[in-house]
Amino acid sequence: MKDEDKATWILDRCGFVILSTIDERGFPRPVAIDVISHEGIREIWMTTFRHSEKAKHLAANPKAGISFVREADSVSLTGIAEVITEKDTLKRFWKDFFIHYYPDGTDDANYCLIRFSAKRAKLWIDGMSSLISF
Repeated sequence: MKDEDKATWILDRCGFVILSTIDERGFPRPVAIDVISHEGIREIWMTTFRHSEKAKHLAANPKAGISFVREADSVSLTGIAEVITEKDTLKRFWKDFFIHYYPDGTDDANYCLIRFSAKRAKLWIDGMSSLISF
C-alpha cells in the first residue's frame, strides 16, 4: 500500500482532526474539528459557523495545517483552507445531524464549509517517515 493510501486509511478511522489556522497575532490556533468528507488526504471538508474564529482566520490568511493520529502513526498536512458559502456546495455536503447546529438547514446564515487542500504531507507510519508534495 502506498504511503498516501496508508494515511487515508488512518484518516478514515479518526473521525476528527486538529485544524490549525493562523490567528491575528500570527500564531497557530489548533482546534479539534470533525471531518465530514474527504478525497484521500488531498482534500478534506469540515463545517464551522460562518463567524467563528476559524472562518475569520482563514479569511485573513488561508494557510492552514491539519494533523491526525492513530496509535503510533501520525499525519501532518500543510496547505490552503477556504471558507465555502456557495449554496449548491452547502446542499451537497449537508448532513441531517447538522440541524442541531444550523436550525434553518442549508439556508442558515451560520452554515458554511471549510475545504482544506493539502500541499504537503509529513507522515510517520509504521515507524517510517516520509514526505509527500502535491
